[in-house]
Amino acid sequence: CLVPGCWTAAVRPQDAPTTPGMPTRTTRAASSDPAAPTAMPDNHLFKTEAIVLKRSDLGEADRLLALFTPHLGRIRAVAKGARKTTSRLGGHVELFTHVQLMIARGRNLDYVTQAQTLDPFIAIRDDLTLMGHACYLAELVDQIAGEHIANEALYALLLTSLKNLPQARDRGLLLRNFEVQLLSLTGY
Repeated sequence: CLVPGCWTAAVRPQDAPTTPGMPTRTTRAASSDPAAPTAMPDNHLFKTEAIVLKRSDLGEADRLLALFTPHLGRIRAVAKGARKTTSRLGGHVELFTHVQLMIARGRNLDYVTQAQTLDPFIAIRDDLTLMGHACYLAELVDQIAGEHIANEALYALLLTSLKNLPQARDRGLLLRNFEVQLLSLTGY
C-alpha cells in the first residue's frame, strides 16, 4: 500500500512508517472494558460478544442472524454455511445463544467468521413455555433497540433476564420488569 500509515500483511503495525500529523491506528477499541470489541488494524474484522435474537435461512446453506451486542447494538450478520451438517458455526448461532463472535465487515452485511458459545441457555430450549418467553424478550429488543447503537445496559438486562428466566418463580413479573426497564433504557 502506498498510502502513508497503511501497511500490508508482511509489515507489522508497530513497524509501519508514521507520518507527522497523521493519526495512528490502534488494534484495541478505545474502551477500557475487556468485553469491548477488539478491532483489527483496518476495522474490517472485529471480535464481540452477542446474543442471537433471530435467525433465518439465506440461500442453500447460510443463515441470516439478528444479533444484539453491548458495544455495537443490534446488527445483522450472515453465518456462511451454518446450515450444513459439517458446519463449525451451526451450533453456536442457535436462538438465544450467548456467543463470542469474530465478524468481518462486508459491503452490505457483516459475516460471522468464528464463533464460541459462552452460554447456550439449554434450559430455555428444553421448555416450550420458556422458549415463548425468550422469543418475546428477543422480539422486544429486536424491534426497539436501534441498529448500530450501543446500549450496554440493555444488553446486560437481556442477558440477566435470559439467565433468570428458567428459575424465576413469577415469570410474568420478570417479563413486566423487563418491559419497564427496556422502555426506561431506550428513552420512552
